[in-house]
Amino acid sequence: MRLEIKSASHLPRRYLVTAQITMSDRDYELPYALRQQDGSLIVSASEGSPIREAYPELSYRINAQGTEMVLKDERRLMPGLAPSAAPLLVLETSPSAAWSLRIGGRLDGWRGSEPDPAEPMVFESEKNGYRAGMAKLMNHFRLEHPQDVASVRRLDMLAWWYTHNMRVHFAVPHGLEQYGGAAWGTRDVCQGPAEYFLAVQHYEAVKDIIRTVYAHQYEASGGWPQWFMFDRYYRVQQEESHGDIIVWPLKLLGDYMAATGDLSILDTELPYTDEDTFEPTRQKHSLYDHVLKQMDYIRSRFLHGTSLSSYGDGDWDDTLQPASAELRAYMVSSWTVALTYQAVRQLGGLLAAADGGARSSQHAAFGAELLKLAGGIREDFHRYMNPDEVIPGFLYMEDARHPDKWLHPTDERTGIQYRLLPMTRSMIAGLITPEQAEAHYALIKRELSFPDGVRLMNRPAAYEGGVSTRFKRAEQAANFGREIGLQYVHAHIRFIEAMAKLGKPDEAWQALQVVNPIGIAHSVPNAELRQSNAYFSSSDGRFATRYEAAARFEELRQGTAAVKGGWRIYSSGPGIYMNQLISNVLGIRVAADVLQLDPVLPAELDGMSFRFAVAGRSVRILYSLSRSGGEIRRVAVNGEEAPFGRIAGSYRSTGAELPLTELERLWLSDAEAVNEIVIEA
Repeated sequence: MRLEIKSASHLPRRYLVTAQITMSDRDYELPYALRQQDGSLIVSASEGSPIREAYPELSYRINAQGTEMVLKDERRLMPGLAPSAAPLLVLETSPSAAWSLRIGGRLDGWRGSEPDPAEPMVFESEKNGYRAGMAKLMNHFRLEHPQDVASVRRLDMLAWWYTHNMRVHFAVPHGLEQYGGAAWGTRDVCQGPAEYFLAVQHYEAVKDIIRTVYAHQYEASGGWPQWFMFDRYYRVQQEESHGDIIVWPLKLLGDYMAATGDLSILDTELPYTDEDTFEPTRQKHSLYDHVLKQMDYIRSRFLHGTSLSSYGDGDWDDTLQPASAELRAYMVSSWTVALTYQAVRQLGGLLAAADGGARSSQHAAFGAELLKLAGGIREDFHRYMNPDEVIPGFLYMEDARHPDKWLHPTDERTGIQYRLLPMTRSMIAGLITPEQAEAHYALIKRELSFPDGVRLMNRPAAYEGGVSTRFKRAEQAANFGREIGLQYVHAHIRFIEAMAKLGKPDEAWQALQVVNPIGIAHSVPNAELRQSNAYFSSSDGRFATRYEAAARFEELRQGTAAVKGGWRIYSSGPGIYMNQLISNVLGIRVAADVLQLDPVLPAELDGMSFRFAVAGRSVRILYSLSRSGGEIRRVAVNGEEAPFGRIAGSYRSTGAELPLTELERLWLSDAEAVNEIVIEA
């Protein structure tokens, strides 16, 4: 990495360069090794650091060109400090009008005298190369409107930054606030990066995620770690996991197979992970066998002969982890049940329709078994959750004959009546009827919708000095932020997905805007100034304490309390957001051998165009919209009308699908040319 500093007036100036350096897994816990050699600083990990154990030769070199550096410490800024009271690397330069700072890392260690690369980096060429690579990754995404509509322009800009944020989460999982660690969360990587790569049709990347995740399945139990690290840190993982973790690899596998039609992935040979040593097993098994073991684990978690999974150590909302063994054993998360139904039904349908291949009859029989199980989950969900009324956040089923509904209007324990996640996931999964979906949509609008987005619950959990009685972090955390503050952007993005499922274009489009950090004041007037090129994981009320937040919570609903952005970048949210924008709002999806055109857009966006690539062909999709969310009436490809079928959905059937083989005859003969697809709705 090279930082160049030039004085526009060509005046020599002195500079102070400061850096906080951590060469362990926690700040300030261990010192790092620092030596000066041949005009450079060499930084490495000290004894006892996990970095030293995994990469004993790893070191970084810091040097400057065009100036002299003098090594200082924090006392250069605060002379009265005791040595190492607040460790800080400080470099003081000699006067210079133009100089550069270089930082390089080597796994085999810097000796100090190695030459710099023969061809120094040129900023313009590096920038152009980066942008070209990003454009290719984004499938040449470009969103435009002839009237230069501001909301369209902001989304077009955001696509670049959220692609960058997704790449950070995928490749080096760090955030600006959450800058330690660097693990893949099992549920996280199965959502954000995987959904992004599916949306932009980079299927090999998804396949690689599936292989990596399933190789971390535990051999003995069939479950997964909550998170795991990679490279030489692969033994570092959290073996205990929340009750929903087991479902996410299954859902991703179904999503991949639905998008590609690739059932051969089930024949991939993969190891398991040994739960005692965290080493990969020597013997490998087919991915199909992994799935069989996974389903055995899922069934083993069903309570009292039902098809409802026990809560275990929690679900997606980390703040609602159970505070007692009884709650872990007997609680049921209605959100996890809906997610399980969605994953099992999708994979079952794909396998039941298997045609051809050496194991097609075996796959079809297993698919029929999964569909039967999905039917049982649906039956028990409707029996116990009773979605004709209000879907509870949880059931407590110590006695299956008398289950208690928690986070429900009848709940007198928690004081919380409504929980968002099971409502939206039930819509996304197609688990409830159109009438039930409409009733819960109205409930969300009435009880959970705020100017800056939807909230996880209608009120925060009670805080009594950090003492837990039912839920851990929700009752312990002193900070009113992230899930505690209830506007968690990840959950809001799933609300967008639910609105697209129901065919509510105005809701979906506006919901995209209120969590777009670019020009957020246009959509959320009470939003404080925040960084525009970074995903924020939550919208947090500007309250000093949990007590103040509880007393003034209604001000958030009214939009009179200021809201600020939460932790930045480190989240699966950017990838999920881009998937909703591309696949469910703009409505461009590839499903095996067909192109699906299924936009959910307001009529005010008539004339908007979307540059993208479909099956390797560059396209410009023009939206001709006569009414919001209307049924597609006509599709034309390069001026020629294209026959299409109707997409069947749980709540609407307004989209169109075209066989990719039919598109082959309609594409322009020049493979590099931009094809035009007109959608009239």
